[in-house]
Amino acid sequence: MPTIINFGIFPKTFFMLILLLVLVQNSGFAQKNPEKTEHSKKPKKGKKSKNPKTTVNIMDTISINPLRSSDYTIKVGQNISYSYVEHGSVGIGSEYSVENNKVLELKDKVITYKNPANTGLPGGDEASLRLIFTGKEKGTTTLTIKNMFRGSVEDEYQFKITVD
Repeated sequence: MPTIINFGIFPKTFFMLILLLVLVQNSGFAQKNPEKTEHSKKPKKGKKSKNPKTTVNIMDTISINPLRSSDYTIKVGQNISYSYVEHGSVGIGSEYSVENNKVLELKDKVITYKNPANTGLPGGDEASLRLIFTGKEKGTTTLTIKNMFRGSVEDEYQFKITVD
C-alpha cells in the first residue's frame, strides 16, 4: 500500500495563490500597459515647429555647446543649432542675437514639450527649445545667447561663427 505524505495546507494554498495570480494576469483586470489606465496616463512628448514647412537634416547640423568651444565653422547652407530649456511659467528662457544676418540666419525654432501644454498639467509649458541657424553666405559673425531667469541675464555666451 502506497504511503501518502501530508504536507498540510501550505502546498494547496501556494498552488491556489499561483493559480489566482495567473488568472488575474491573463484577465482584463490587470492591464499589460499601465500607461493606458486613467490614473497613470503619461502625456506624449510633442514637437512644435514655428515653421512647419522647414526640413532640417539633423546629420548636417552642428550643435553648439558653450562648454566645449566658442568658435565654429560651417559651410554655406549648413545648419548650426543651440538647445536650451525654456519654462515660461517659471521665468526660464533665452534670447539670441546675430551680429550679421547676411552670414547667419535663424532657420527654425523647434519646441519639444516635456508635458504638452494642452494636457493642463502643472509645468506643462516646460520645453526644450532648439534654435536652428543656417549659413547664408561666406563671412564671420557673432551669435550671442543670453540665458534668462525672470528677466535677468543668468549666463551670456558669444560664439564666433565662420561660414565658408
